[in-house]
Amino acid sequence: MQQLVALAGANLSIEALRAQIGGAWASKMRRDLGLVLSSLGCSDTSGGAQSGAVCYFDFDCCWSEMSILGESDLVPAVLDVLAWPDLTAARLTRWLGDRSWLGRLRWPARRRRNAAAALTRAGILCDTTAGRLETVEDLDRLCVMGGFYLLRHRVPAPVSALPFRVRPADTLYMRTKALAMWSTWSNALLHASVLARCEQRAVESDERASRGPLSIVAAVHLARRDYRAAAPWLRRYLAHTPVRWRRGERCPFTHGEAALTLLSDLSKDVAPLGAEPPANPKALALACAERVDEAGTYVARRRFTASDKADHGIEWTLLFESPDRCHVTQDVIPAGDSDEWISIGSLSHRKTGAWMTPAKDDDGDARVSRSLLADRYVRFLRSAEPVDAETRRHGDTTYVLLRYPPTAGAVLVEDIVAPGTVVDLLELWIDERRKGLSRVDIRAHDGRTGTSVQIEHLFAAYDTPLSVRAP
Repeated sequence: MQQLVALAGANLSIEALRAQIGGAWASKMRRDLGLVLSSLGCSDTSGGAQSGAVCYFDFDCCWSEMSILGESDLVPAVLDVLAWPDLTAARLTRWLGDRSWLGRLRWPARRRRNAAAALTRAGILCDTTAGRLETVEDLDRLCVMGGFYLLRHRVPAPVSALPFRVRPADTLYMRTKALAMWSTWSNALLHASVLARCEQRAVESDERASRGPLSIVAAVHLARRDYRAAAPWLRRYLAHTPVRWRRGERCPFTHGEAALTLLSDLSKDVAPLGAEPPANPKALALACAERVDEAGTYVARRRFTASDKADHGIEWTLLFESPDRCHVTQDVIPAGDSDEWISIGSLSHRKTGAWMTPAKDDDGDARVSRSLLADRYVRFLRSAEPVDAETRRHGDTTYVLLRYPPTAGAVLVEDIVAPGTVVDLLELWIDERRKGLSRVDIRAHDGRTGTSVQIEHLFAAYDTPLSVRAP
């Protein structure tokens, strides 16, 4: 990048400037990457001759041109890198399928099982009995990335778990794909044209090649907290293997983050009415209360907005571990001001650059944490009687929508809204099969000022592995 800045003042065309960046080092990188691509049988323009000449020096040129000129003809080539063949997956597949006598000699059954266990701990799942790789994510990227960032370790844990030698050219190939992912994501956050190109690739590419652009588009909308825009892209992305988190696979999105995003899109407008209403709504409510009360972990998100300004308000995200461990982030929308704390019982640890413990008599964070829990809804489901119930289908899940008299909702909002607030609507969505509380919608207005508020409280990922520990 420093070299690029130094050359920027020279009177050179864009093509001449690109040729100067990186010099002999960049030329060697392009040759090495081209050899790896050739070994994978890649020779077309979508991932071969043209894209094989692209290395991360070209990424610098591309995104610098985007920042200065607002466009760059290198963007398609960078996006092509996201669709490069998966070298690691190809080598793992060959290793799993090697049943020759030499392969059995080098990898006896016990050693092969131990190698598969090491891969599983690194988030790469394979079936050594069937000789099948189960993880569908791009392993080149997953081996060197955490989310959308490169792992800082010289030899990341997934790489050290691979049952074969990773050559320097292989490492260059993996990191080039990872840098293409990171740089495209970070620039899609800044440039609408880059995001539009990613959306186009996500729609037009095949299943394997679309995963990178799909995850980028979903992540951009999530970063902007535009959950309804993120939901359809995330749904398409997760359709490939929707249970990958439960199996321990590494993925750009956590189970809870994805599940909450999909629930934010849940409404009567997008969930068609089912054929028959539930036979016994009260029994379902009681079963839901038991399920939620017994959950050892879950995630939740509560959004508090004014009805006339749906994009302005406060949002809390909760990670809960029974019996009293809460990790909370609090965000002002859309200003972006954020707070974070961990509550364990009545003791809280607040993040203010570094983690600190407030005075013992300051339990404000712990009180907010308790208000985000599902406990109040458990008590409500056990005591209140629904006045109406209907089934709704959203994606592959059937929900039961329970409506309660608005007057009964006063106990749910008494400690989170101003005195005198009147509840106008109260609806609870329950996952019919899993019996878990999924969503609570409350609309209310201040009886004195007339100000309307909307509360959306989402719950997901019951009993999935998560841990809340003191910092």
